[in-house]
Amino acid sequence: RRTYKKRGRRGGVAWGLGADSVMFRIDFHSHTGHSPDAAVPAASLLDGAVRAGLATLCVTDHNTIDGGRQAASIVARRPDRYPGLSVIIGEEVMTSEGEVIGLFLTTTIPRGLTPEETIRRIRDQGGLVTVPHPFDRLRGSRLRSGAIQRIADAGLIDAIEGLNARVTFSADNDRAIAFASAYQLPVVAGSDAHTAGEVGRAWVALNEPPGMTTDILRAQLEATRVTPAQPHRPGLQDASLAHPHRPGLQDASLARPHRPGSQDASLARPHRPGSQDASQSGPQPPTGHAIGGQISSPLVHLGSSLARWQRRLGLLPDVVL
Repeated sequence: RRTYKKRGRRGGVAWGLGADSVMFRIDFHSHTGHSPDAAVPAASLLDGAVRAGLATLCVTDHNTIDGGRQAASIVARRPDRYPGLSVIIGEEVMTSEGEVIGLFLTTTIPRGLTPEETIRRIRDQGGLVTVPHPFDRLRGSRLRSGAIQRIADAGLIDAIEGLNARVTFSADNDRAIAFASAYQLPVVAGSDAHTAGEVGRAWVALNEPPGMTTDILRAQLEATRVTPAQPHRPGLQDASLAHPHRPGLQDASLARPHRPGSQDASLARPHRPGSQDASQSGPQPPTGHAIGGQISSPLVHLGSSLARWQRRLGLLPDVVL
């Protein structure tokens, strides 16, 4: 049984398989005290993940993988405290044009590089590339519109964060879903947690345990690839939700075109066997998964601002372990 529903601006949102299915939840975006705007120890973040019933937590601190490494080490040492929980080591990297996330990383990627060079370095580590909160109008760190178009056209994005629990206006998440639909990209969801209580507020749930390698998880995320004319997200085809610099993106005929030679083959997104032709009409709901969560109160951003100021004033250490 599938259910498709969307409830209130601050209420929960969910789409995909019904609640009677066995699901494994992944939160694709979270922060520990290794981020300058968070003060939560990695162990506390993991406790929150267990309370939220997550199977996998992606730890994606700003411009470092140290928090992810610490969290993975804690889980490995204490499986009794964190039963069934796995950690994917990631990083939310500030490029020269805004943020991208790399998952399955082994080395920190420095900030300030171009989006293309950042993605090259993620791919060189065998990582997976997602774009967080791409249309959050209040987030100065979001990837610039020209950059997201450019890397999407070049096939350099593995998934779009279509549900970010810290987005203040839910329409900004809708625009991310619409962009993913136009480019037929998988959709992921993340709490963007900076405190333990936020963990698991947005999630992707699969009907099998999440893969712990890039190739396996990428294949599983094919179930979240959004195609045009999906009936369970009303209004996504409305031009008002289209990317402001690409009118008509919701028209299936304008979906991501084939661009021979437009990118280095070593960086391009892998071929997707059996993927839907953008010209195919009719509803194409995703299968074998669910995406859901609840939008956090805007007050959570005050906590992040407080953590920054406490560090500047010397009231918090640079890293909260």
